[in-house]
Parts: sequence; structure tokens; C-alpha cells
Amino acid sequence: MQPSRVLARLLALLLALAGLAVVGTAVPSAHATTPKADGGGRDKQAALADLTLSGTVTTEDGGPLDAWVSLYQWQSGADLFEPIDGAPVADEPGSPSYSFSVAPGSYYVAVEDTTGGAYLTGYSGSATEPPTGLDSSGVVTVSDSSRTADVVLALAPTAQTVSGSVVDGSGDPVSDAYVETSAGPGYDDDTTDVDGAFSLTLVPGSYQLWVQAPVEFEDTLVDIVVDADGGVLEPIVLNPAGQWTVSGKVRDADGPLADAEVQVVQLIPDGEGGWYDGDWVADAVTGPDGTFAAEGIRSGDEYTVRASATGHGTRYAGNVASLDAAGLEHVHLAGDHTFSDITLPEASTLGGTVTGPNGPESETQVALYAWDETAGAFVRQDSAFTDDSGVYAFSSIEAGTYTLHFEPAEASSAAAAWLVGADMPSGPAAPGTFVVSSVPAALTKDKVLAQAQVATGRITDQMHNPLSDGGVVAYRWDADAVEWQQVGTATTGAQGTYAVRLPAAGDTVTFRFSRGGFSARFLGGGTSLPAAPNGTNSRVVPASGDLALPDAELPPFVSQLGKVAGQDDLAYCRANVLPANDDGSSDEVELPFDVKFYGNPFSSLYVNNNGNVTFGSPQSEYTPSALNGPTAVPIIAPFFADVDTTGTGSNVVTYGASADGKSFCVNWADVGYYESHDDKLNTFQLILTSRTGASGRTAGDFDVRFNYDEVLWETGDASDGANGLGGTSAAAGFSAGTGAPGSYVQLEGSLVNGALLDAGPHALVASSQNSAQPGRYNFEIRNDGFQPTLGGLTGHVQKVGGAPVVGAYVEACRTGTYQCSYTDTNASGDYAFTALNAGSYAVEVWPPDNTLFSGGTTASVTTGDTTTAPVVILQAPVPMPDNVQLNGAGADGSVPSVYYGDPVHLRIMGCEGVSTPTYTVALTTGQVLRNSLPLTLTAPGVYEADIAPFSPDHGDAVITTNVPKTCGGPGTSFNIYIDPAGVVTDQWGRPLDGATVTLYRAEEATGPFDVVPNGSDIMSASNQSNPDTTGADGMFQWDVQAGFYKVKAAATGCTQFTTDAMQIAPARTHLVLKLQCSAGAPTAAGSPTITGVPQVGRTITAVDTSWPAPLTSTVELVRNGQPLGAAAYTLKAGDEGAVFTARSTARRPSVQSDDGPDAGQLNRTVAFEVVTANSVTGLAAPLAATTTTLTGKKKAKVGSRPVVTVTVAAPGVVPAGTVIVRIGSKVVGTAVLVGGVAKVKLKKLKKKGKVTLVATYAGSATTTGSTSAPFKVKVR
Repeated sequence: MQPSRVLARLLALLLALAGLAVVGTAVPSAHATTPKADGGGRDKQAALADLTLSGTVTTEDGGPLDAWVSLYQWQSGADLFEPIDGAPVADEPGSPSYSFSVAPGSYYVAVEDTTGGAYLTGYSGSATEPPTGLDSSGVVTVSDSSRTADVVLALAPTAQTVSGSVVDGSGDPVSDAYVETSAGPGYDDDTTDVDGAFSLTLVPGSYQLWVQAPVEFEDTLVDIVVDADGGVLEPIVLNPAGQWTVSGKVRDADGPLADAEVQVVQLIPDGEGGWYDGDWVADAVTGPDGTFAAEGIRSGDEYTVRASATGHGTRYAGNVASLDAAGLEHVHLAGDHTFSDITLPEASTLGGTVTGPNGPESETQVALYAWDETAGAFVRQDSAFTDDSGVYAFSSIEAGTYTLHFEPAEASSAAAAWLVGADMPSGPAAPGTFVVSSVPAALTKDKVLAQAQVATGRITDQMHNPLSDGGVVAYRWDADAVEWQQVGTATTGAQGTYAVRLPAAGDTVTFRFSRGGFSARFLGGGTSLPAAPNGTNSRVVPASGDLALPDAELPPFVSQLGKVAGQDDLAYCRANVLPANDDGSSDEVELPFDVKFYGNPFSSLYVNNNGNVTFGSPQSEYTPSALNGPTAVPIIAPFFADVDTTGTGSNVVTYGASADGKSFCVNWADVGYYESHDDKLNTFQLILTSRTGASGRTAGDFDVRFNYDEVLWETGDASDGANGLGGTSAAAGFSAGTGAPGSYVQLEGSLVNGALLDAGPHALVASSQNSAQPGRYNFEIRNDGFQPTLGGLTGHVQKVGGAPVVGAYVEACRTGTYQCSYTDTNASGDYAFTALNAGSYAVEVWPPDNTLFSGGTTASVTTGDTTTAPVVILQAPVPMPDNVQLNGAGADGSVPSVYYGDPVHLRIMGCEGVSTPTYTVALTTGQVLRNSLPLTLTAPGVYEADIAPFSPDHGDAVITTNVPKTCGGPGTSFNIYIDPAGVVTDQWGRPLDGATVTLYRAEEATGPFDVVPNGSDIMSASNQSNPDTTGADGMFQWDVQAGFYKVKAAATGCTQFTTDAMQIAPARTHLVLKLQCSAGAPTAAGSPTITGVPQVGRTITAVDTSWPAPLTSTVELVRNGQPLGAAAYTLKAGDEGAVFTARSTARRPSVQSDDGPDAGQLNRTVAFEVVTANSVTGLAAPLAATTTTLTGKKKAKVGSRPVVTVTVAAPGVVPAGTVIVRIGSKVVGTAVLVGGVAKVKLKKLKKKGKVTLVATYAGSATTTGSTSAPFKVKVR
């Protein structure tokens, strides 16, 4: 997935902060003006004087623009441009502009569109690419006067989808190959599926694809061209890879070097004749003679080796210090290869102990900075963390001048510091620096960190119970400005305690205390910032020591959550708190389930204060932008607007995951708007629910629910609003970020002044989508077969005569899928769907009561349009007349039901002499099931027909004939209900008579599930009894509205059984509910036998017995207690002495029940007494030997949970059991083999570097255990 522009920008600036161009002094930059006080640019990391580089930013088409401008400066020592400053640029009167304070030097400016990628990145000097040298286009040189550089952003081309496949030399698909763009105007990546297929979304242009193949194939580079229409690429053919050994010798000045660490590095071409730092594919340790050998290296790639050792520097083959150095030795591996000797220079070691006010400081980051004479700056070179004893260590430091910076862990009470003082040393001779000579030495630099001065206290409820995850904000009184200024924040721990850092001694401070679900209070008990400090509402920071504060007791918040659609009974929605803030975000939050957002996988998200969650990176953008296209990051936004929870009357944002790990919830309950306004509060809620494993859904599918209770404001002050209204109004919906059609939804009324407010024309609390609850909007995120286009559908429902049908249930299902949406008709009989995938739809309408029969129509939804469906007219049901019999039964004044799996015998008594008697059966939706089929004359005026079973069709239907009851009258016509029944059985599959079945319903899979009331119109008129009772055939049925359901079955002498949650649609037409009953098991007619002579080279055969219906049986041979899986077996050498028996296993044939993930629950084998036949005596056959192989991607991100594949193979046997993956002795993942293969999801990788994975298989009753070769992963 392409990194977001925001993430890329942050990474660039973090590089600067990390010391790539850090010097001793800096002056503030003059940033572009922004509407918010905290929206300015970043502090620069280079020395700047009073000169300026400024300019205007415009767009090619004159469209509105929000952008980020980055300033790059030429670094002569590094021979490249590096980012040194940045600031946002937004539309304002006249033209948007920027201005930076700069020192004399060479620069360029890059401007990135942050509103969704409508424009290409623009550069100073009208350059189309970032300058790479001083003679490149776009470079601006500042000498003794300020300079200007205007930038115009060109329109971005539309990204297209290109697909392709990866195959081997025989044309067979290659799965798990990683495909990414290594060069070109855009970026995307994908992994091939079981069919070898991949898909990329790219703007038109020329690209180079890098295919990282599974270990048995060579990697390859492929050139492609993406045109304006996308398309399908030619198959990429991979060459088989050989396995070779890489060897060599490591020495130092004294001779061969033992115990040196050597890594084999796969080099990645950078497209300019050089190399990226490659993948670490193998490692080795030198022996006493300094030699090393790494085996199993795949051919077809470029490799070098890197060696290091304690007390020595690091060198690559060719005795060079870096990959870009001249003389690097590398090889395109096609066989075994020995590299030239590598000589490591001796180096010093550095270590020490870090202590703080409370003893050793664990998890302190110690950063090592080296003086770069060319850059005139200290450059960050390495870092280490202290252990539990506060000890850190650097194993290799070459000659130079250094300093250290110490950053305590977040929970520490110690203050950060440099080796000497609070600031970085200004130069190589300044205090706090030390020199490492060329003579190796063991250096020690201990550090004692001072106590950070903090205010401490506790937040409790009014019963004095501690409140964790509470927020504390510290304010400093500015006497000159006569106002409070925020200076620090903190969060309470499990005991409600906090420690918030204080400003300088002598400053006057006050504090705000908050916690989700409680009303905020200020020091002294006030509900707002005090107008001025006094002895009650403020404190003075002491000259030394901490400031102890009294307990802050918070009263409960009276919330509007649950007023309309919000689910206020979900306690987990309040498990975590986002402290009061403006434009803030949570840390990365691990989801309890993995999701795919239209193909892009995520396991975590960020909760953003401004009414949305994002994937990949947080978002602080406060002015909403359109969601119906590309966005800077994948986003789900129930109400994207400038939420500000710092107002004293505002609640805070809370979030959490359900205990079952299936749902994630965020509450924006009773939240205010910028700037700190709380005169109007909004209450809305987001719930994400995993649908992995649900019927008709694929791995990573999930549902999105928006719940709205009160929407009183739409805009913050910084978005041109006044009193929460006008300006750029809120947007609601979601976008996967790519802009691919169909991967986004924007609710009608978004960005329209007043539209989404409670009294607006598209009031969020009044409408609904896929829910009968006003204010609730349900959306399905499907990743398999979704149409990349969206449209709308409207329609009208009326009675015969034209009167509107109010409150009718309307369901629209896309033809050929189970993708259904539903809503209700309004007071005018109208209905509307705002986000349907383009395609053909069947629209079904259920009346609000039994006075009308259901009906329906069909319609086609087209991209970007709203289709009006044909009017649906509902009629009163017509009972079966007295001249008709169905299955021998006459009329009783009701609408008859027929089972969809049985044939139906139709008999009509009517007018004699109908020349061509026919009948037709059609659903009330208009679908014809039987069209003008013949009736047979069996007696004068008697016409009959045998109708084949209707399965899988079901529902309200009408039978029409051309046979009148009396001659000259209309043809006989009446309604029927086609019943798709389920069945209740015992544990052997026998139907249960008299079982009680009960129907439960909820609007989401996680519940709560309630019993559907007896007679409810949630069930169709065909059966509105709940609970219901089965007959001798064990069958039951209800026809129900869309939603989530459970069915409970119970019978005398049996255990109860309740299904898992089932989503309707699709229809669940064949539920099989199995109960465990105390009645006796079925018995066989006899015992199985064995024929044949049990001698080596001869074949023996098991002969089955018989069982009563509905059971069927299979017979197999069992060898020494182990089933062979076949009825015949030819004895082999080593079978002497083995004991063979015949085992007959009987059960009702497996039935696929439609109740979701438990579809296999009926597949229970009835066990019978084993019958044995002795063979010749001798020794038993040995166990089969296994080999274990570990494969996967060789690169992973810090914080990710990569998936690796473990394959266990054995001759003639499919190994079963559990595999364990370890890093060293630590278990990082386990999984159960399926077909000899297991996909293992590893624990989170917390640190950068190289990790070695090993997979272990313990063996089984038929196989030996084995361990894989080490597998290296580079964590970035």
C-alpha cells in the first residue's frame, strides 16, 4: 500500500529531528498563516538567518486547495537535499502563500495536496520532479537577499486498476509472491493469491515491478506501462532458483577473527545504478580460523556480505563501510561463491548506567551522536535502550567526537538530558562531548537524570473510586496577556493517579480534570477556566519538589447517548479515553480483528478527535473534505468536523473493543466544537464489527455502523463557521483512500449547510440505511466481488387505488449476490437507498401488517446516478378457493403453505371443456417460477398437475390458471406461501418430533439478541408463531426481515442448542439444528470383515456391514490402531507383526447447515465396536520422517504482526499437529497444520533490526518431529 502523504511528510521531518542536519543554533521560521493556533509548521533543524524564501501556491484549474509546503536545503557534506522545515497552506483571500526564514544556501520547495490527491506535487521553478543536484531544475539559491518561488499544482491523473498473474515455467500459478512498484510515478503493492493473481492501482505511466518470489523461485524485475484504461498484464514467469553456499573469511589486524557475525545481504537496485540497503537473508558466525559459510542462498539475486564483531567496526565485502562506497564487492549468485577476505578495523565499546530519582532507569533511550565536520553538526548515529538495571551498551564505536542524549521512558519521573546540560553541545569542543581515539578502549559514560518537576494527584468519582484513563490539563497564567495558556497534559493510571509536568518555578498554574462519562472540573471545583487566579483555583510552582494537589472528584455526565439510535449499553465503548483536546488522536490502537478495507489489510487504526478513525496514520485535519473520492488516508467518518472537547461542558471521546473480540466502538458523546465551544453538543457513535467467517463473507470483511442521537452543530470556528453553523459543514461516510470508484460512501447532505442537523432536510437522526432504527446507518465492507461503482435507488409503495403504504419494509438485493440493503417507507410511501453497488437489484416489499401481501419489482442501479424503481402495488392476500385442493387438502379460508423441498399436487374443479388448461406460479416480487405449464384433465371439469419442488425459491407467491370455477368466470387464482423449512435432529441425524424452536433477533452479530414477539411482523404472515413446534419430520420455518438471528432448539431428553448469530440476507433455507439426546444410538446389522491373505505383497480388503436409514457407512482398514483411509491395502516390507482391523463408520451423510461458522456441527461419526483380524506376526513399520520449512516475507514493519507459512512434509503421510515459531527461545506464534501447512500470525515485532525465526514440529503417532532452517526477517 502506498504510504500516505501525511505519513511521508512526518517521516521526512522526523529524519531532520533525528539529527540528519542538526546544528547548534536555530531561529524560528515564519510559517504560513493558518486558522488554528496549533496548525503551524515545524521547528527547523538548520541554522537560518533573517532572509526569506516565499511564494504563492495556486492550482492548474483554480480549484480550492489545502496543501503542505516542505522546504529542502542542500547538504554539501551528504551531497543531497534534506527537509528542514514545513508548514500547511490553505485557501485564503487572494492566493495561498508561504514564507520561510532561511540562511544563505541552495533550496527547493515541494507542495503536496492534502485534500485527497486531486493535484500532483508541485516544485519550485516549475520542476516536475524533486531536484537531486545543484544543477537540477527547481533549485533556488539564496545569497544576500530574499527570494520568491511561486508553485502551481497540476491536476493529478486518475488512478487505474491493472491486474496480472505470476506463474512458473509450466504456467502454473505462484501464490504468495510479493509484487510492488520499484520505479514509476506511483506506488502500490499486492501479494498473489492461490491463483497467482494480483491487482495494483496506479496512475498512468511507465513502471518497474519487483516480484519477490517464494524461496523456490528467483526474484525478477519487469517493466510495464499503465495506460489510461488500466488493463491486464501479461503473466510474469518466474525462473526456478538454485540453493547455493556463500563463504569467506573475516580478520582484523592480528589475523583471523573468530565469533564475528556475518550477514548475507540481498541487494535491491535503486534504479540509478546503485543499491538500497537490502534484505538480510542469512547469517553465520566465523569459526576459530575466521571462516564462515551460509548455505541455502537462493540464486538469481544480487548479494554482498556484511561483517561485524564486538570491539570492531562494521564492513561490507570489499572492505567498504557502506553500500554506496566504491569498491563494494557483490555477486549475482548462480552457484557457490567465496567473497574476498573482510578486514574489520578495531573499535571501542561504550556503556554505562542510567539512574534517576528512583534508581535505575529502564527503557531509557540512549542516542549516540557523532560530529560531522562537513555538515558542521552532530548527527545521530545509533541508539540503545537501558535494561532493567539501567545499563546500556554500544558494541562498536570508531574514532570520532561524540555526545549522548538520554530520553527516559514515558512512565518515568526523570527528566530528559544530554550528557552534560539540557542542550545539545554547540560544537566538538563544547562541554558534554567526548573523543574516541583510534586506539580501542572500553569507555564508560554513566548518567544521573534529575527529577522532573510535576504536579501529582488523583481523579475519582464522587464515591472516591479512582478513575483510570482520566485527562489532566495544566494551564499557566500569562499575566501580560491576561489569559491561561496550556502547558502540559497527563493521563491517570489504574489507581486514578497522575503526574503532569510543570512550567518554571514561580509560575501560577491551574488544572482541568476530565474523564469519559463524567463532567469536567477545574482545580477548586469550577466548571470553566477561572477568569483570574486566586488561592482556591490555582497554585504557584514551588522552587523545588513536586506540587501535590487534592483529589479531583468528578460528577457523572448526563449524556444524550441512547436518545435515538446510540447503543448506550455497550460498556466497552467507554473502556479507553481520548483526553480533552482539539485535533488530537489516540496512539495506534490494535483492533481485536483484522480487516480489509476494500483489499487493503489493517490490524490497527487511530481514533481521531474530529469525528473519524483512520488507518495507517492519525489525522488532525479539522476542516472536512469530500469523502466520495481519494483521501489522504483510509478513513471512516460518522461526522467529520472540528470536534473540540476542551470546552468545560463537553464530554470526551471514548473507545474500546468488545470482550469477544468481534466489535470495536468509538463514542463521540456530547462533544463540542472549536474553539472550546459547548453551547451545542453532538452525540454520535461508530461501531465496527468483524464479519470474517460469516456466511457469504470473506476474510477481513467487516460492517460499519453509524449511530446518531443528537446533531446540533456542523462547523468549527476555523472552518468559517459561526456558532457551530455554516462555513464548511460536516461530512459523513467513508473512503478506502485510493479513490477507486465504489470504495467510498458519502451520506447525502454532507458538506451542505444545515443538511445533517436534527432539523435539516437530511437529518442524520431521522433517516437510516439498512436499519429499521432511525438514526442508524449500516454498511457492509465486502472484499470479494464488490462492484467498483456506487449509485442510489428510490421508489414508491402503494395500495390498489393509490394510497401510500407507510412503514413498509423494503429490501433491495443485488442480483447474483447476498448483498442486501433495507429501509422503511416514509409517510408518503417513498423509500431511498444512498449507497448501492451498481448492478441489477430485486426489490422486495413487506407490508406493515397482515392486511396486505408482499410484493416487489426489479431495478438497475447505475454509477453516479439515482434510479427510480417501478411503483410497487401491494394487494390483499387471496386465500385458496373451495374448488382447489393442494396435496389432497381443501380450502380452509387461509393462504396455504407448501414445503419448498417437496412436490405439490394441484387439483382444480371448474368449468368443463377448457381446451388448453395451464397454470403459472410466480413470486409476488414478479419472478415467474412455473410459466403456463399444462394441467391434465382427469375427470369432467377436474384438472390436475404435479408441480416439481420449488427449492431454492421461496416466499409469497400466486398460482394463476385459465380454469374458471364456473364457465364464463375468471380463471382460478390464489396465493400460497412457499416454505423453506429447517429441521431439528438428534446427534445421529434422526428428525425430532415435538421439538420447541425459538427465534431471536438483533441488528448486529454481537447482539443483544431478543426473542421475536409472537405475532410480530418481523415474521411474514406464513408463520408468526414464536416459539414454534416441529412435527414428525422435525421441520420449522419463519420468513423474516433482514437482520441478525439466532434459533434455539430444545426437546425432552435432549440438550438445548442455539445457533451462532446468522445474518439475513442471505436466506437461511436449510438450517439443521442437532441436539444431544439420551435415546439409544442406531446399531449395525453385523460386524465388518476382512478378506485376503495378510502377507507381504498380498492385498487385504475390508468388507462393510449395513446400517439403518438415514445413516450411510464407510469401511476402512486400521493398522496398529491407525486408520489407513482405504478399504484395501497391499502389505509392504516392515508390516510383519502389524495388527489390522476393519472399521465401519456410519453416520447420516454430512449436511451443510446454513447457520454460519458451525456448518460442520452435524458431521459426527457414530463409534462401533472394533472387529479385528490378526495378520502374520513381525515388527511394526517405522515412523515417517518429516522436514519442516519456514517461508514468508523478509521485511516487516515495526509494530506489525506478519504472517509466515510453515510446511511440514513426510513421504506417504500428511503430517498433522501443531507447529511453533520462535525467536531464540521466545515463542512468537503457533498454529495447527491443515494439509501439512500452517499460516502463523506472529506476535507484534516491537524493535527494528534483524530477527531469526525457527519453526518446530513435534511429530505425531505416524511421523517424526523436525525443525526448520533459520529464517531471517528485517524489521523496519
